[in-house]
Amino acid sequence: MNHHPHPGFICVPIGSDMSGTKVNAALADEVKQLRAEVARLRAGEEPIEPYEEMTSGGHLLWALGHAPAEIRLSVANGLVHSMNTAHRCGMENHQATIALNRRRIERLEAMRDRLHHEAKRQSQKGGPEARAVGLALSFVLAYDTDPVTVL
Repeated sequence: MNHHPHPGFICVPIGSDMSGTKVNAALADEVKQLRAEVARLRAGEEPIEPYEEMTSGGHLLWALGHAPAEIRLSVANGLVHSMNTAHRCGMENHQATIALNRRRIERLEAMRDRLHHEAKRQSQKGGPEARAVGLALSFVLAYDTDPVTVL
């Protein structure tokens, strides 16, 4: 009877009536299948020394193949999260949004620079109204010079 948790593999109960030849043949077949499965699972692995930098997927496969189940699961969950984040980034066109925001920041910085120049010019201009405008612009610019907060 096959009570092994993996289909295709046999477990021979102690005291079974299978002859020694049949048991040996069945066990030899199971060993062959198990070795093939281990070879399949190890395919692509590239051994790596502890604390050595991983430079290939084969290194990651080797490290995961030798790690406890909870670490493999944690790494797998991290990879799935990263892949989902990258997918959302692509679907939501984050690169274009980042580029657009950078252009906005550049325009705001240029506007700030023009306002700084105008504040200085007004402050140096004669008359109380011009100085008041210059002081007001200087105050506003000193209060918030980070263009990102304007977005």
